[in-house]
Amino acid sequence: MNLGILRVVGIVLFLYLTWRNLRDNYPSKDLISYSWEALLAFFVGGRVVYGLINWGIWNTNLGDWLLVWQKPGMNYEGAYLALIGVTVFICNKKSWKIWTFLEQILTSTLVLLLGVIGDEFVRARFEISLGLVSLLLIICLVVANIAKKKYRSFTWYKSGKSGFAWFFVNFVFWFLMMIISLLFWNNETRAFVYIFLSLTSLLGLFILGDVLEPLLIFGKRKKQYE
Repeated sequence: MNLGILRVVGIVLFLYLTWRNLRDNYPSKDLISYSWEALLAFFVGGRVVYGLINWGIWNTNLGDWLLVWQKPGMNYEGAYLALIGVTVFICNKKSWKIWTFLEQILTSTLVLLLGVIGDEFVRARFEISLGLVSLLLIICLVVANIAKKKYRSFTWYKSGKSGFAWFFVNFVFWFLMMIISLLFWNNETRAFVYIFLSLTSLLGLFILGDVLEPLLIFGKRKKQYE
């Protein structure tokens, strides 16, 4: 069994940072429960998506999916989206503000990703593309910290609602992932997925910030005169 130290550090920091950053606004019991459920979704989701993408190549039967140590394999995009999906589900269930909660777990989620991908970087003997993804995650951590402090000073972000950092960092991350995919992996399908996620994040940012409000008002006025 070979569980890398970076992966363990990422998991531990995710649990700690999630509790530390949210403990003042949410019950500790709920946060601990959420953290473990999010981790489970992250690793199970990543494993399932990897198995589906490599169906018939990596796995010969469903039992292979359970052989984590004998047949390693994980799709990190699927893992991330699974974590977000469970987060949205739990927020709806507990009547928590989704965008606020996602912004508050942004740092811990990036650290988790950095831990597991950094571990993969070491296992792959310092493959340059994985190193670039790890560097990108570090940059996103810096950007997230700045965005959380500065976004209310942006005049174009009219609503001032929480969630700016989460949408903005996702936009930047997926856009740069698209570039990495084209330059190093030569995978147009993955690049398309990345640009779709990037543009979706940008649209969410505009909607949350009421940036599109003038266009919506213009549309409403146009209908009134028709």
